Amino acid sequence: MKIVKKNETLVDYDFSKIKKAVSKSANRVDVVLSDEDWKKIQTIVENELKNSGQQYVPVSQMHVYVELALDKVSKKVAKSYRDYRNYKQDFVSMMDETIKTVDQLNVVADRSNANCTSALICTQRTLAYNAFSKQLYRKTFLSKDEIAAVDDGYIYVHDISSRLLTYNCCLFDMGKVLQGGFEWENIGYNEPKDARTACNLISDITLNCASMQYGGFTIPEIDSVLAPYAEKSYKKWLAEYKKMVEMCDGVYDEKKADEFAISKVIKELEQGFQGFEHTFNTVASSRGDYPFTTFTGGCDESRFGALVWSVALRVRRQGQGHPGHKRPAIFPKLVFLYTKDLHAEGKKLHWLYLEGIETSGAAMYPDWLSLDLPEEDLVTTAAKVHYEPAIAKVFHKYHKFGVSRWLLDEENNVQENPNWVDSIVSPMGCRAYLSPLYKDGGLTPANEFDTPIFTGRFNGGAISLNLPMILRKAQTEGKDFFEVLDYYLNMIDSLHVRTFDFLCKLKASCNPVAFCMGGLGSLKPTDTIAPLVEHATFSYGFTALNELQELYDGRSLYEAKDDPEAFSYKVLSYINEYVETKKRDWKKGTPYIAAIYGTPAESLCGTQLQQFRKKYGVIEKVSDRAYFTNSFHMHVSENITPFQKQDAEFRYFHLASGGHIQYCRFSSGMNLEFISQCVERAMKLGYYFGVNIEKSFCNDCGTEVDDGIESCPHCGSHNITTINRVCGYLGYSKVAGDTKMNDAKMAEINDRKSM
Repeated sequence: MKIVKKNETLVDYDFSKIKKAVSKSANRVDVVLSDEDWKKIQTIVENELKNSGQQYVPVSQMHVYVELALDKVSKKVAKSYRDYRNYKQDFVSMMDETIKTVDQLNVVADRSNANCTSALICTQRTLAYNAFSKQLYRKTFLSKDEIAAVDDGYIYVHDISSRLLTYNCCLFDMGKVLQGGFEWENIGYNEPKDARTACNLISDITLNCASMQYGGFTIPEIDSVLAPYAEKSYKKWLAEYKKMVEMCDGVYDEKKADEFAISKVIKELEQGFQGFEHTFNTVASSRGDYPFTTFTGGCDESRFGALVWSVALRVRRQGQGHPGHKRPAIFPKLVFLYTKDLHAEGKKLHWLYLEGIETSGAAMYPDWLSLDLPEEDLVTTAAKVHYEPAIAKVFHKYHKFGVSRWLLDEENNVQENPNWVDSIVSPMGCRAYLSPLYKDGGLTPANEFDTPIFTGRFNGGAISLNLPMILRKAQTEGKDFFEVLDYYLNMIDSLHVRTFDFLCKLKASCNPVAFCMGGLGSLKPTDTIAPLVEHATFSYGFTALNELQELYDGRSLYEAKDDPEAFSYKVLSYINEYVETKKRDWKKGTPYIAAIYGTPAESLCGTQLQQFRKKYGVIEKVSDRAYFTNSFHMHVSENITPFQKQDAEFRYFHLASGGHIQYCRFSSGMNLEFISQCVERAMKLGYYFGVNIEKSFCNDCGTEVDDGIESCPHCGSHNITTINRVCGYLGYSKVAGDTKMNDAKMAEINDRKSM
């Protein structure tokens, strides 16, 4: 028996070659074939060869016989074998797509991510790799049905080019990495001896570890992380003051010594936070973008903790740049952790709250995260249908006021306070949240002594539903909407399960500072990260809730705000229950922790709109604009007040507990009293709240205007830079007259009245 190869040469039939090819297909889908399986495959193949009566069998016919045998042994392996049969042609196609992307970059800038500068060599290299990696993911990870769902636009796989390598956003335990020192690439790092050294080291670690993932990189409670190092600096400068006094034969004055030491600590912290802002806004990571870094703070009551956060706020509102041309930085994003027990008028840290308000007026950041339960007198009737502020419940049950996480021992080394409880969940990136997880009980506390874990965990990835597309599909095909929705929810579930399995196989050595040195775990380099993946969340995102309501009955989300039976609310409640069921099945039928996520569509707001138009055409108030609305937000063109927007979004915000933010547009950043009223009201509603003020800066004369402008009102220059809220985060809507944002997002910005 001879086999005719594709180049028409003849070779002897050899089952070992078939076994080698099938083994590769089995390995790709994690199937181990038994000796009996192999015997069955060989028997079927050789019987088919014999029955064919051919002396010379083309290799294409041989593939058919192998597939026939695999269908009777393992459907999973059979599919894998078929998918890889024509891999050469597939890879040629993949390279063609990559080359197209590279060629386009030389002509048209990539504006899918406002935090990327596509003109940079490192970014172009990354975008070229991403184009190939995206095709590789589609070929090796997605089924034909999944590819069709992605291409048509019913679902969107976020960060598709990175998902074969790593995880999504995280809450990085920077304090754990710094404590006692660590090892990095065979070089030992000692624990920092002062605040300035700590800040420098945090910058280096952040750039390294943020480039090992995609999504947001959050250092939670940076005030508590840096407080002990600020105290180390304080002791150092006290000793220096005492030494100077002794050298001059002077009299030691404790008050003057304290003032001297504190002034030096403030200087170190100022330089440190200025360094953060310079580094995170100008040094592109190996990913090609500027790392999406977030610092949270505001709840550390210690002298040095409060000092750290005060300096962070002051540096941000003062801005960076030459004298007369300063403007606020974009990164790191600052999030103020607010609780009325500390920050309300008359409370211990009210002064820090006022600094935060001043900073929001000047720089839009910090965003504000309420750690309090919503006050019933503010909750509207429609909103009372459902809300479950798990973050606030955990905080008020477990938080111990006045207890700092990190302390100095007698030898001036940093130690973790045994009385501290991880009770604050900070946002990852612009809006993603981890589900509460307990040390002993998992998703529910095992007993009254069980405590939560948030810091040092991450997200495994997000996949979003295009809700108007799904409704229109059901309408045109005469199907029940929730039946169609279930189909795509189950598809996302299948993808999350495979992603979970894939991530579990990664070795800790792939990101040693995170997985071995305490940032996200303390594993051995040879260990898999499976124990950490089990604590990750996997997100079900959704977009265009407003357009869903419009398509259903012609009402906008705002017009349906008081209707407890609104279709949009029913749909989001249905998705929420699906996700909650997955949580209840955790470690029983579902291996991952599920989360529901209000998707912050940047370029996606235009992509999904175009996909809808291609499939279903232009429909008034649904697809007649250039963009879809982000997540659960009211349409940006609604002419409503911040208070009205807060009330209207309340019930949706609290349903989307795995990813949410609420923001309002202000015409002037100078009206701090009104900004404070809106922030205080948002905190009473349990919101994660953002301020949006379109801030423009003349690059020629330095004039600053709280509005989007085409020319400078002072000198007439068109050389304008404008900072705007993209969605949950800030970006440049204009840079020297040009823009870093895509056309759809710019169209949305031009329509904004309430956002």
